[in-house]
Amino acid sequence: MRLCESHQPWYYPSLPLTSDLLLALVKQMKSMSSGPIKLDSLPIEILRRIASVGTCEAALALSKVNRTLHTTCNDRLVYKQIIENRNGNLGATWHHHLPLSMESSVSSWARYALADSKAAQDYALSPEPRAFVPWAPQLMAYHQKEVSARISSLTFLDPFIDLANALILTDAFKLVETKTPNYAEAFCLALRLMSKEPAGDLGTQWPTQNESTPFARTRKNMTHYLKQPLYMPGVEASYFSAYNPRMLMQKRAQALVTVGLFSVILREAIELGRIMRVQNMLVEGPSMAVPTSSSIPFHLMMDLPLPFSPSATTEFATCHLAKMTTADFLEDGEWTGFYSLSSIRQDTIAFDPPMHGIQFVATPQGGSSRTLKLRATGEDGIQAFDLEGEIVSETGRITLEKRYLGGHPTWDWVCMMTPMGIVGSWGRNHFGGWIWLWKVGWTAGR
Repeated sequence: MRLCESHQPWYYPSLPLTSDLLLALVKQMKSMSSGPIKLDSLPIEILRRIASVGTCEAALALSKVNRTLHTTCNDRLVYKQIIENRNGNLGATWHHHLPLSMESSVSSWARYALADSKAAQDYALSPEPRAFVPWAPQLMAYHQKEVSARISSLTFLDPFIDLANALILTDAFKLVETKTPNYAEAFCLALRLMSKEPAGDLGTQWPTQNESTPFARTRKNMTHYLKQPLYMPGVEASYFSAYNPRMLMQKRAQALVTVGLFSVILREAIELGRIMRVQNMLVEGPSMAVPTSSSIPFHLMMDLPLPFSPSATTEFATCHLAKMTTADFLEDGEWTGFYSLSSIRQDTIAFDPPMHGIQFVATPQGGSSRTLKLRATGEDGIQAFDLEGEIVSETGRITLEKRYLGGHPTWDWVCMMTPMGIVGSWGRNHFGGWIWLWKVGWTAGR
């Protein structure tokens, strides 16, 4: 940062205000003064430099000393410089630029600078989720590499704790009467499970054919939870009302944790060549690349609340719906994905080859802007199929019927639109397995 000439600095203005120069200037001022130098008597440029070379917490503390320091230190350029100083002009840890400009409020800059600062602090990543859910989800949505790598779900102390916590959290979501699930916490956990690295830094233990490894034992627990539906297709009753706020939040959060677990098991199945009937597919068939936490452009699809804002965790649960439930979003590009088969064996989750070539057509239903009628065609390892149903924009709830050529068989889908795509259950009068659809563009280049 250079001194602004409009302030008429009393030394050569083209010199960058480095730490050495700053120290020399303070010494010069001290030699010219008969008494101690008061901090708020320093030139504005020096004060802002002092604030910007430290942490965001230090700058915020300075801004609370008095009115002069508040006016000087609580500044967009100060917070911008703090972020850039720590991240190498946003190149080291930020995959996408922040949604900030010099027209953004000072408060917005301060909140992101503080969140970025906390991402580097071990104590900020406490096993207690309330310590990081006010700020970590926003950073993870912008692919801030540091927090994404350091957060191993609820703690980073044990390589298997993220998987264990996924199971605990998933179980807690079923206790609707006693616990209100935290969607922001579930988002962090899901992205950790979807990271490029094996969940929990399992390293050479993942994937593995060895059933005695810690991951294999954990996989059995994951399999148990993935055999339980988000909804029971074909048995939707009033108790599962999409407009029951508590039930709706439970289903949204459970869908996030489940897609995280689903991605771990799916990637393992692909790595080990366990996709059923895949050998019958053509060589030029669809790619089986699976989205990761760093390949999905969350920042383009979510109207993210500011970190540390009073309603951040509440707003986070629905901030993707305004964009991801529109006809423009649904119809733009091809969808692909997998469904699991839960009835093969009790101790395994199996997958058919991917569904691909899915192109949605969305039209308003009955003159209502809240509900869109959905139609699509696609193909999977069995044959071509049609999808027909609806999406409720207000809640993100999707119901579809999958019908193969000739009309049989048909399956009911009941899903949620999540930031990771369409996630839900399929079946008829019983639970058949899970579904996860995503946009082909989310795996481009992988």
